[in-house]
Amino acid sequence: MDITPQNISTFNRSSVTVWNRGAASYTPESTRLAAQVQAAAGVCVFGWLGAMPSLRPFVKEVEKASISSNKWTVTPDPWGVKWGIPKRDLMNDTYGQYASMFEQNGLLSAVHPDQLLFNRLVAGFTEVDYTGTAFFATTVIKKHATGVDKNKFKNAFTKQLTPTYFGQAIAGLGKIVAPDGVPFNQVRKLVLVCGEDNRSAAEDITEIATLSGGGTNKYYKKADLIVTPYITGSHWFLLNMAMPFKPMIQGNEQPITFTAKTDPQSEAVFDREEFEYKSYGILRLDYGLPQLAWGSTGADA
Repeated sequence: MDITPQNISTFNRSSVTVWNRGAASYTPESTRLAAQVQAAAGVCVFGWLGAMPSLRPFVKEVEKASISSNKWTVTPDPWGVKWGIPKRDLMNDTYGQYASMFEQNGLLSAVHPDQLLFNRLVAGFTEVDYTGTAFFATTVIKKHATGVDKNKFKNAFTKQLTPTYFGQAIAGLGKIVAPDGVPFNQVRKLVLVCGEDNRSAAEDITEIATLSGGGTNKYYKKADLIVTPYITGSHWFLLNMAMPFKPMIQGNEQPITFTAKTDPQSEAVFDREEFEYKSYGILRLDYGLPQLAWGSTGADA
């Protein structure tokens, strides 16, 4: 291929097309498991987490609900990868070999938020949320907000994934009530998340209508199932996706996009005889409402 502006422009357009095709081939689970929030001035600030007032009896005037003073800041992080294609390869018409690489990078860019999300879930047994305690607290009874002692709650244990403990996790979510006494999870759309080590147990619990010994499986279709390679070992999670807000937050400042630097006068082309390509975005997966999530390390029978 002759290295002309027209030919390079054609190559760039085809590269964007195959990158977009790769990105479109995967729908991130984070789009339904995490509240999508656009960052303003580089941060997402929440001052109301934990304050979910319900309707009260109207007597002489509407009772004013006290909004939590907790502040939770999510700061998106930059993510990206850059690579160069030798100018000589394009001149020798061997650039077709890069189409699959562009498409693969598009796919991995779409998967990236899920990698962040599931890694963050596993880290939730030690990393803190807006309450100042671990998102999944196995030893601490959590407060809804600083200074709010009413209806403290727990949202974790260390049990293996079995029908019995799956049922206990559902019941545990059902016992979580807001400071005003209203159940947090009275409306439910449950999702069970685990890794490959728990796939068989999870499928037996949620995907099999009839028990092996006969009888109806009472947990059949009680939760959608997500099995991800980004969760290793015995960890498993039960998330309630019925609420407008979610257990997790995805702070978005800039979507992951694909760009090229192919100006013949650029440093890469002039000095190194390379055309440069980059995938880059700014986002962060972090903790939302722990009241909508139950986690287990799966360490204990």
